Amino acid sequence: MRKTSILFIGIKESNESHTCLTSLYSNQNIEVLTPILFSLEKWLNKKSNLKKLSYLLRKVTIKQIIRYIFSGDNALEKKLHNLKKSPLIISSMDELKTSMSNYRFDIALVCSFPFKISQDIRKTAKNCFVNLHSNDIQCLRGEFPIEAAVLEKKSLNAVSLHVMTDEFDSGKLLSKRTYNIYDCYLMRQIIDRNSEALRDIVLNIDKYLDKNNIQKEEKTKQKKGKLVAVSWLNRNLIDFYVIKNFAVIKIKGFFRKNLS
Repeated sequence: MRKTSILFIGIKESNESHTCLTSLYSNQNIEVLTPILFSLEKWLNKKSNLKKLSYLLRKVTIKQIIRYIFSGDNALEKKLHNLKKSPLIISSMDELKTSMSNYRFDIALVCSFPFKISQDIRKTAKNCFVNLHSNDIQCLRGEFPIEAAVLEKKSLNAVSLHVMTDEFDSGKLLSKRTYNIYDCYLMRQIIDRNSEALRDIVLNIDKYLDKNNIQKEEKTKQKKGKLVAVSWLNRNLIDFYVIKNFAVIKIKGFFRKNLS
């Protein structure tokens, strides 16, 4: 029986993308094609200094800048070299569209991609596209999903595998892995739990991928989660919000236990 062939599309600088790729290679039931990774660094270098600054101020936190200054990109570069297949690095949506014509695959798996993959690109490929989103798409949608869950004071978060449509994070839900965040007092703990959920879905991804069903589901309507915009300031203060939420829950639990 022929294995399902999967084309992975992600971000060169994203830890989530690397987690997905290493998990895909561990799944013996699928065939992983040469992955496509979008290089934000190369893409930014093509922009003017003003546009570059504008992007960094909106997307990059102070903590990420400090981490980059002191550790550079060495860790991620090592992960790239450890992959079974050297990825194809692109830096524009035109390159993505062109490279699609060179692939023959059953399903494209997208994770952490920063731009909308339009219908014309999906049609050019004549295949099914699914996306991994680090939140419950029936609850919350949008960029920075983990931070959104913290700011919305959710006790649970999830990783969702869903069909891609023209709307962000709105396609049919194929699978979901839920995990607790209410007992986390550090953002690092939440990210680690998210990585475990992500890994669990990818390791079993062949169970959820039926090309014919996914094509039918592209027009299926379902409950859409709230679209949350996370500001740059809140992203920089996210550790404070995690500690605050944890403290409030613990204090409430203490009083509930001792006053009951």
